[in-house]
Amino acid sequence: MPAAAPTKRAQLEQSIEADAENLQAYQVYGDFLQEQGDPRGELIALRYAAIGKSEAATAAARKARALEKKHRDAFVGDLASIPERALRLEWRMGFIHHAYIDQPTALGLTTEEVLRRLLAHPSARFLRELMIGRVDRNGNDYRPIVERLSKAALPSLRTLWVGVGDGEGPHQTMLGNLEPLTRAFPRLTGLLLTGNGIELGDFALPSLTSLSITTWALSEAAMVSLTRARISLGHLSIDFGANVEAYDERTVEALLVAPALAALVNLQLTRLKNIDRFAARLAKSPIAKKLERLKLTLASMSDVGALALSQEGTFPSLIEMNAQYNRLSRVGREAIKHRWPTSNVLPQYG
Repeated sequence: MPAAAPTKRAQLEQSIEADAENLQAYQVYGDFLQEQGDPRGELIALRYAAIGKSEAATAAARKARALEKKHRDAFVGDLASIPERALRLEWRMGFIHHAYIDQPTALGLTTEEVLRRLLAHPSARFLRELMIGRVDRNGNDYRPIVERLSKAALPSLRTLWVGVGDGEGPHQTMLGNLEPLTRAFPRLTGLLLTGNGIELGDFALPSLTSLSITTWALSEAAMVSLTRARISLGHLSIDFGANVEAYDERTVEALLVAPALAALVNLQLTRLKNIDRFAARLAKSPIAKKLERLKLTLASMSDVGALALSQEGTFPSLIEMNAQYNRLSRVGREAIKHRWPTSNVLPQYG
């Protein structure tokens, strides 16, 4: 039997899922909801009318706030009982646009429970950005969170951040197998991961343009997954952490010819071992021609690496270079500054 045609509601929802920046899609959906007697339809109309700085927009915003207060149970419900320090929400067109969960255990809640309540709420139907910070000061194990997320239905989600990002250290965290997330959120454009035990497996996110990884020890298997990933990045940031023996530098060099980085314009690598050798390979690699921003910091790059990077003709599109916290002498620093006068080369180690 042929699949049933989607209902009008489903069609309108799919339009928003496909392009959450299209505010007119929300407006059409709001008209439909008003026809159904759903107060959220009026809220969408008011929030659409409130865009701008005219007197009419100000009046519409005032009416929207009054409507939100009147129908608080429907729009916010039990999420209102979660303190803002544990769950911060940003709204757009009558729906939650951005959510940040951070250490609810300090308030007697668990991250899993807060996440469950958030994902189940109708107002999170078109959630665009989700950030999950600290789980517990006694150890941040994100594996149960990843498991729950992998079963979520969030087709509008574009940006996902999982892990501690406030200096408490990725060495205290555990992420585990992240491959299920790629199946759950195939439309992700931005992914930020902070933690250990990262497993990427068959990494396929065709819409992903920005990937950031901060870890205490990035494994060889994870690096291999990146070289084989079915992604097309414009931005890649990796902090390899203190355990520099966890990966083979030749695998890192394989990234330079990986299809995933063919369109790369922004590359940031921190605590990379054997950086002089990498710098020489990078300068001659296919991605060097397109790179606009390059950051190689907190490593042991010597003048050898700096001179390889700054040879005439390398990096024709580069407009920003950062080589702070390496081991460059005046010779290396001046070579980089000569090529890119606005580059950051201070301070250095030793």
